Amino acid sequence: MPCNPWAAEQEEVLPKSSLKVDMRRRRHICPAGKTHPFTLGTIVEFDAHQGQKCPLREQCTTAEPGRGKSIRIAEDELLQHRLRKLARNSTGRERLRKRVSMEHRLAHLSRRQGP
Repeated sequence: MPCNPWAAEQEEVLPKSSLKVDMRRRRHICPAGKTHPFTLGTIVEFDAHQGQKCPLREQCTTAEPGRGKSIRIAEDELLQHRLRKLARNSTGRERLRKRVSMEHRLAHLSRRQGP
């Protein structure tokens, strides 16, 4: 089960996971069907003017009028996307469990020896 430390702050709006992500073309597709390209390691801001007219704006963002929804794209977004996809089914979770023991060992080594 993925950890989401900011879930309490974001409950009133649609989460990042509600967007469809096309990793090959590097673009997000919002629930209303609008697309926006992204670059890894940046913050994506959807167009404010299009967002003002959107029927889902109240559910989508708490941004002030004149500002669009913004989403942070991690440097390792491709890896995160792949791991979330694996965690959705039982065979994927089984594969991820194999990583845990190795990751714990590496974390202990890193703590003792440094990065």
